[in-house]
Amino acid sequence: MDISKNKNENSTDDASKCIPVLSEYAKALEGRVKERYLQKISVIGVDPASIPTDQFSPECLPPVEISDLLSYLVLETSYYTNQQFKAFKSLEAFNQMVSGFVTSVVGKLIAGKYVVRARVRHSQRMNDPLVNIWIITEQDGTVLSAHCLGCKAGLAESCSHIASVLFYLEATTRIHGKLACTQVKCSWILPTYVNEVPYARVKDINFSSAKKLKENLDQKIDNLDNLQQPTISSRPEASQSPRVSSSGAVSASANLRPLKEEIDELYGKLNKCKIKAVALSLVPPFADQFVDQSRSVPVVSELFHTENLSLGYMELLRKCIEVQLNYSEDQIKLVEKNTQAQSKGVGFFNHRAGRIGASISGAVFHSNLSQPSQSLIKTICYPSLYKINTKATRHGCKHEGDAIKAYETVMKKSHVNFQVMKCGLFINKDHPFLHAHQISSLLVTAVG
Repeated sequence: MDISKNKNENSTDDASKCIPVLSEYAKALEGRVKERYLQKISVIGVDPASIPTDQFSPECLPPVEISDLLSYLVLETSYYTNQQFKAFKSLEAFNQMVSGFVTSVVGKLIAGKYVVRARVRHSQRMNDPLVNIWIITEQDGTVLSAHCLGCKAGLAESCSHIASVLFYLEATTRIHGKLACTQVKCSWILPTYVNEVPYARVKDINFSSAKKLKENLDQKIDNLDNLQQPTISSRPEASQSPRVSSSGAVSASANLRPLKEEIDELYGKLNKCKIKAVALSLVPPFADQFVDQSRSVPVVSELFHTENLSLGYMELLRKCIEVQLNYSEDQIKLVEKNTQAQSKGVGFFNHRAGRIGASISGAVFHSNLSQPSQSLIKTICYPSLYKINTKATRHGCKHEGDAIKAYETVMKKSHVNFQVMKCGLFINKDHPFLHAHQISSLLVTAVG
């Protein structure tokens, strides 16, 4: 064991002597990891991480092709499998590239090899520093080695950061291959680097998947032969007006806004849906239906004050006796009307909290006041959290409407003007701490 360790240390020392200057990152590596790092950079005789940035150029990039990606990511490394590469559109690496997470891609020729350096943003930690990576290739684009300075040693040769830069180089190669020598390089076609992800309105956010972004990028590259030489004013990001072809037709990239009539028609259709779209809560006059009209009626939970937590049991009882809850007939009717949707409504549980209902009245009557059941208190005070959730109740809630419709259909056969009306939550005016609610009420004007 010691002999093999000494051999690794000796080989590492020998390799270090061949490299004149090592970066602080390389010096901090240990054991076999450092040995592997020195082995990779030995082909150029210098540590890419130690080279000043101003010596690199964004125009000096290797002609990496898709076959080079296949050879390096699949055949020479073990992080990506053959099956994953066939579906590379969904890989995190390609998603990072098309989402604009790759930046500062520059290159330099050293000892007949291309050395590429780039920086990649974390996909899940946007505020973290960018990850630095370097790649060494042959002049024909064959990838010799790569290293990510921000990943663990086991993933440093084929992590998603390296793969995203390789995808970037491959796209650059295809773009330049489509251009004549007299044309300006269309670097604006590649995704722009995302410096930050600002808050934006939903209508301004691009929800296109990585697959769709890949299709758009491929289409732009394939259509390069039909494009004229771009100028600053003709770039999509700089243009403020729709682009019109020679035939007078507006291109697909035009910023077409729907008419007000079309928007109103869309809102109307959304409002007719069984489940209301949350977007309507911000659009008048549809927003009114999302407002709980009974929100002005006092609820029992408003009696809670943190200073009462320090009171003793008897003191708390005396304070409860002093509380007076007074509700008018109009308030009781308003609560009943606005809770007809029951658990699907906004104020149903708010007005139930702190009140005793028929379903738990028996348990309350038999409860010991000196040592009340904690679970019973939670059920009364927090009905939205502590409620019965069994298979039977879930089935009943799901098919409640179907059962009412079936019952109404049968009863109408033997009763004239038979109606079933929804009911909400009824508050007892004389005893406001009591409530009752029923699914529906029956109205029969004549019996057949």
